[in-house]
Formats: sequence, structure tokens, C-alpha cells
Amino acid sequence: MNNHSLKILYFSCEDVPASHAGAVHTFEVARNLVRLGHQVTLFSLRRNDQRALENVDGVKVIRVWQKVISIKLPLISIPYLPSLLNKNFDIVMERYITAGGLGAIYSFLKRTPLVLEVNSPHVDEIIHRWKIKSPIIKAPLKSWVNFQFRQSSANITTISTVVPDFARDRTYLLFWGADHSRFNKNLRNTNTAREIIEKYNLNNRFLILFVGSFREWQGIYDLPDIIYHTSRIIPDALFLLVGGGGEEARLMEYIHSNGLGRYCLYLGPQPYKTIPYLMAISDVGLAPFNASYYKPLEEFGFFWAPAKLMEYLASGLPVVVSKYDTLEKIVGYGERGILVNPDKPDEYAQAIKMIRDNSSLRQKLSDNATRYIQEEQSWGKHAEALEKILTNVYNYHKRQRSKK
Repeated sequence: MNNHSLKILYFSCEDVPASHAGAVHTFEVARNLVRLGHQVTLFSLRRNDQRALENVDGVKVIRVWQKVISIKLPLISIPYLPSLLNKNFDIVMERYITAGGLGAIYSFLKRTPLVLEVNSPHVDEIIHRWKIKSPIIKAPLKSWVNFQFRQSSANITTISTVVPDFARDRTYLLFWGADHSRFNKNLRNTNTAREIIEKYNLNNRFLILFVGSFREWQGIYDLPDIIYHTSRIIPDALFLLVGGGGEEARLMEYIHSNGLGRYCLYLGPQPYKTIPYLMAISDVGLAPFNASYYKPLEEFGFFWAPAKLMEYLASGLPVVVSKYDTLEKIVGYGERGILVNPDKPDEYAQAIKMIRDNSSLRQKLSDNATRYIQEEQSWGKHAEALEKILTNVYNYHKRQRSKK
């Protein structure tokens, strides 16, 4: 812990605590900074079942309405900003999205240094998804995003291409983390794990787990071919499919109509507390991402460090994952999993069979994965690396102010 306890104001349009990746990220960062001795005030999205003010694991949480219908628009909560301006903080953090910027406004008005967490090239994703062509709309969106980045003193991301060129000289690359106390292979020996195995009759099956949103870039359109090729060489294979997202009905209809149903069990969305047990009982974690289905991933590079991949590793699951630069680094270029070409479903099958048939390889991948999360990539380790950046930014601004 640093000698100086920082007072941190953290803006995030996530509803915390919750089980989806963005909320997990936000809350783990906040509470691990608190564990390091800092004071964190988290300004976040409010759900109907949540209180406006709450202290959770030492994090002071302020929740406000930030949605219009189902769209996150943090800027609509700007009427709450004056109450925050009456308080002094050492540093501001903000989880960047296009319609955010409350942290940038606070930083500008209070001359408090801002650090942005950048998960994606958000404005370019909006332009892609909404098929925005008009420069009249594009220009103000880009201008507002540029204001946020010009105001930032540092940016935290997994890949620098998602940050505008002019802000890359103050950008730090950090992977996100996983909670190895929640996700670990020892859960396989618990009553809960045994109950799941019995409930779904999973004994004597080689279990390949897919957890995630059922969207194109997650590789769901490639899953039937992966299942087909795997079933030809591993007769006892069973794919456990966990999650939702809109394409699951179409996917399962295709799987069953092609006679692959006996190799696949769709479990749907599961409570977050159940996921660690599903990972613990599985033999392989599957992450068949395919950037060709999502233009921003092709344009900027694979910019996500998926939570499920980190949690697979924390659970000691050997992983089979698509070969993209970011994912290669996470799996240690083959030290913690097997990398395959995203457009080659037969390669996924061969990789899964390699893990099944080679017990020493399986054990090596499992041990390396667990060690990596515990020693390098836990949320605690992420917070320690983040703390150094925040402290350096704070000290630099403190010196600059003292010169004036």
C-alpha cells in the first residue's frame, strides 16, 4: 500500500454489484483499491431493486438513473454533478463510453486528474452498429469523445489502438483480472458440483464449456461445425452452452436439426454464483471468438480481454481459444491453452482431442493457468498495477500545481 491514501471518485455506468462482465470489473477494481487503503466513491447506474446510497465492501456507492429505455446515457445524470463538485477528490476514474464524460467534466471544472478505463473504441462501435453515415452526427460524437481523452491524464486499456492517436503517449496496457477465490478447480470436489453433475447426468462425458453472450463475434455461428468435428473424434464429448444474447434459439434449432443434439446441452443464462462450479466440473474451456463477424474487431484489433477467459484460467481449465494477439498474450502463447485459427472448426476439435488424450499436457495447462491468475492476473494484482499509475498521476499533478 502507498503511504498516501487516495480519495478516488469512480464513474461507471454499471449496476454494481451484479454478475455481468462490466459490473464485475467495476466492483472488483473499486473494492480492491479499497483493500489497498484508498477511499473510493463509486458513482454508478441504479436498478429498481437497489438503494441510492450504500456502502459495499468499503466502497461508497452512489446510484442514479442513467438509462433511457434500455440505452445507457450517463450524461442524463448530470444534475447530480453539483453535489459531487462540492467534494474534493485526489483523482477521478471513469469507465469510458461515448455518452459518458461526467468524470471529464468534473476533472475540467475541479482541475482534478482524470484516468479513463477504455474497454473498446466505443464511439466507432456506435457508428458501426447504428450505421451512422452523416458527418453531422459523427462530428459531435467524435468531438465529445476527443474532449474526454484530451482531459485524461492516463488511459488504461488492453490494446492501444482503441485510444485516439493524440492520447496514446499516456496510455498503459493492463489486462483485466479474475477472482481466484471464487473461481478455482477445488470446487469440483464440493457437494454443489456433484449435484450439478447428477442433475444433468454428466458422468462419463468429456465436458467442453462455452460461457458467454450468444452473439456472432463470440463464435456461435461456428459452434455447430466445432461440435460436429469434435463428435466425430470424441464420441463422449458434451458441450455445455451457458449464456444468452438473442441468437441461442436459432443456434439450438440448427444443432438439433443436424443431429448434434446428443453432443450439446444448452443450460441458458445461469446465476453468477453457479458459473464457478460449471467451470470446475468441465474439462475444457472453449472461446471460439471470430472477429470477422464484427467490423470494429477487425479494424482495431481484438480489443477485449474477455472476463470468461480469465475465469476459465482461474478455474484451472485448459482452454482452446482463437488466435488473436490479445488472446495469445493472455494464454501465454500456448503455455496456458491451445490457440487455433478462428475459421478452422476442425482445428478446435483437434485441439480438444489433444487435451483429452494427453493427461500430462492437460495438467500442465491447468497448473499454468491457475498460477498465472494467482500470481499475475488476479483482481488484486490488477489493482496494485492500477494503484501505481494512479499514484504517479496524482504526484505529477501535485508537483505541477505547486509550481504555479
